[in-house]
Amino acid sequence: CAVDAKSDPGRWAELRALNLLKRRGWRCLAERWSCRYGELDLMMVKSGRSGLRLLLVEVKASVDVVLMAGE
Repeated sequence: CAVDAKSDPGRWAELRALNLLKRRGWRCLAERWSCRYGELDLMMVKSGRSGLRLLLVEVKASVDVVLMAGE
């Protein structure tokens, strides 16, 4: 199911961030992870020389960027 920038800009931005991080070698542990304290859009992990690295991502979409992408 394709997500477009106009119908769901937040999800569209999350998928853009996810794809960018995957291309840079990060592996997704969870999307839209939530607990009683809040939500994280992405939880990513990557192994390196110094061990595993954990990246917690909260995506914020700018209306201007979303509108330009929807053209």
